[in-house]
Amino acid sequence: LSEAASEAYEGVLITVTGSVSDDAYDCSVDGSSCSDSDLWEIGGSSGVVVYDRLYTDSDWSSNIGAEGSTVTVTGVMGYRYDRRRLQPRDSADF
Repeated sequence: LSEAASEAYEGVLITVTGSVSDDAYDCSVDGSSCSDSDLWEIGGSSGVVVYDRLYTDSDWSSNIGAEGSTVTVTGVMGYRYDRRRLQPRDSADF
């Protein structure tokens, strides 16, 4: 997970496994103008934020990992508001 949270993987389709550290991540801690919703964090501040920007299915909220659970997620790694963001494409990425 810590390797995936590096610039080398930006724009790359990756799969990560980690513990959900915040199931209702508030991105305003990364930038006061951030208003993205339905985010969740894997691996704490050194991990990644899971973001629905590329998600095409309608069941996003049912895929949000429960805090403390271990999850495996596939998606494209991006960067926004000073955090690495994993962007799953559809429900098959969970």
